[in-house]
Amino acid sequence: MRHSVVIILLFLLNSCSFNTLFLSEEIDKVTIVRYTPYMKHHRAYFARVHLKKITDNQKYRFLYHPKKQELAVLLHRNDQYLLYNFTKPDAPVLSLKAKRKTNYTDVLRLFKHKGYVSRNLHTLGYVPSVALRRYKGVKTLMIEVKDYRRLKKRYLNAIKNYNAKAIMSIKTVLPKSLIYAHYEKYRKRATTNEQRAQLQIIANRLRFNSNLPKQTNRPKKTAKTAKASTPKKKKMSKNLPQKTVKKEVEVKTIETPVEKVSEPPHTTVVLSPSKTITKGYHHYLHNASLPALQRYLAKSETSSSLSYSQYKKLQKHARKMKEEKLLKEGSLEELIAAYKINKNPKYKKRILILMKDKREKN
Repeated sequence: MRHSVVIILLFLLNSCSFNTLFLSEEIDKVTIVRYTPYMKHHRAYFARVHLKKITDNQKYRFLYHPKKQELAVLLHRNDQYLLYNFTKPDAPVLSLKAKRKTNYTDVLRLFKHKGYVSRNLHTLGYVPSVALRRYKGVKTLMIEVKDYRRLKKRYLNAIKNYNAKAIMSIKTVLPKSLIYAHYEKYRKRATTNEQRAQLQIIANRLRFNSNLPKQTNRPKKTAKTAKASTPKKKKMSKNLPQKTVKKEVEVKTIETPVEKVSEPPHTTVVLSPSKTITKGYHHYLHNASLPALQRYLAKSETSSSLSYSQYKKLQKHARKMKEEKLLKEGSLEELIAAYKINKNPKYKKRILILMKDKREKN
């Protein structure tokens, strides 16, 4: 009893909170956030103190085991490469001791022998998200993974078979980026009205908010439709002479094109979602300015409307434009501060030029 009181007093004197006592059990560990039949949400906080870069821009790398169907995250801490299992959080962490000559390709080759390879997570049915967070006073790298594999498979079968009954009872919403390409593929192949109707139900469940294009083949006129159309003309011409009827028909044919010309065009409203997405992506990749691109990436709808590779390309393009702007328009102080972080020789060359110009002016 006395020992426990002494320990508590020591922590209070050192201004330590009780939360920090249990940080070892919460950090560097994969936890289950949400677990449903059609979606599994896992999260992990990794301390950034001794975390090293694996590639030039990232401190993490996702690897997938096809046979076991398990997703893992590779990290480099001190002299070890650690592989954390996100599919089975209770699985032991795989470690690989790194030497001075050990590079990233050697590490991938060694883990490949154990069955872990690089894969596109969106095609598999995963939605990852990575961010820098301060967790209970500790600087961490937060990695979240949402597993939609079972739900994606259910929707794939429903779209392929043009049968919406299999997904009507599911309340979990599947992200648009995981299924839209497959949906568009079978939408173009749909030939009957029943198939189009089933796909429209699936689109409503997925919250695409898009109507399928109407069938181009018009039904042929039958004898019944021809008979049904003739009495209307006869009713109009019962109490009127033939000359007045002809004049009214002529006036109508003249007025109708004027009304069509005066109406505003609606071609932009009928565009399908796939066209608007690809148009926006190519515009921001090639023609947009840096402030416009940054505003576009900051929107919450951008990540859901684009694919994972498209979103990463736009982020890379924004970083490149920011670097070019800093090299052209940045001050000497800004360039020196950036060079201390990235050690890029381009910044060093630009700093020397600005220092030389400053000396010549003085």
